Amino acid sequence: SSCSDYWSSCSDYCSSCGGYWSSCSDYWSSCGDYCSSCGGYWSSCSDYCSSCGGYWSSCSDYWSSCSDYCSSCGGYWSSCSDYWSSCGDYWSSCGGYWSSCGDYWSSCGGYWSSCSDYWSSCGDYRSSCGGYWSPCGGYWSSCSDYW
Repeated sequence: SSCSDYWSSCSDYCSSCGGYWSSCSDYWSSCGDYCSSCGGYWSSCSDYCSSCGGYWSSCSDYWSSCSDYCSSCGGYWSSCSDYWSSCGDYWSSCGGYWSSCGDYWSSCGGYWSSCSDYWSSCGDYRSSCGGYWSPCGGYWSSCSDYW
């Protein structure tokens, strides 16, 4: 329904992550129910997606509800260099999620500046990468390799 509702349903994740994504392993272990209801991570979750236009297609609405994260990370996912420079500690602490998938980013036009384009043009990416994106290097943990 809303970002705050979404996070509150994963309170263990929120508390261990300081409000956002600083401990991905804790997120996946404590939010298994959410992931299951989403068809395997982020593919379909009516409560979360209803306010976001379906997945991440209305990121500005999503992030504006998560102002603490936004202010820490320079807004949201619209700038690779700004995001990584302000949130480098977060990504290294995720150590194992977000590895490298150059082909994915090439086909997605760079990075997250257009989330609706991401979902429409890369819908097959999630399924082809299976589970935790394993064919893309295991997980998305390295900024330089990832981009």
